[in-house]
Amino acid sequence: DESLIELAKNLEAEVMGIPTGTQDYYPPLWGGIELLHYLPEGTYREEVKLNVEALEERLLLIYSHKPEKHGINNWEVYKACIEGNDALREKLRKISDIASEMADAFRKEEYDKIGTLLGDEWQQRRSLSRSVSPPAMDKLITVGRQAGALSAKACGAGGGGAMLFFCREGKKEEVGHALSREGATLLPCSIVQERPTVLNTNIFHTTPKGSRN
Repeated sequence: DESLIELAKNLEAEVMGIPTGTQDYYPPLWGGIELLHYLPEGTYREEVKLNVEALEERLLLIYSHKPEKHGINNWEVYKACIEGNDALREKLRKISDIASEMADAFRKEEYDKIGTLLGDEWQQRRSLSRSVSPPAMDKLITVGRQAGALSAKACGAGGGGAMLFFCREGKKEEVGHALSREGATLLPCSIVQERPTVLNTNIFHTTPKGSRN
């Protein structure tokens, strides 16, 4: 099964022309809630059992209709880190520490702490690039927090298109109304708990260069 992850990562890298990671491919392959441990011997996936419905009641996904062209350029961050940018390395170290705290919060089902850490992580991530959090996004985050959201962050590389809000208990509807009044569209958001079925792997067959087939 996990050979599909390596395949997807390599295809993405070929299309984009830069090195890519695997973190985006584990969730759709396995479903559910999981923690990924990147270790010297390889990637270890830890499945977390919790009240999925309770978590979904805190999550609000929106589309802002005000996306910017670019968010974080992961390759530029990666290069700067390798080249010895100490300030950037410290920011990434803090993000890693927050991820470890987040893992413990998920294991213990501490939802308010999850929301708080999500906000802490976003503050560190947005400092990696000025283009990550444009003013329109910052305004929506402020509106959401005033209505009862604990935190929010951009999806993907940032830029302000899709955003995820983590709401206080019982405040999801109120936050949704507030963001709708600002022009945002509320999107369906649920946690898929079943594994997908691969219908046809023949589409992944590639012809070696120089072949006439």
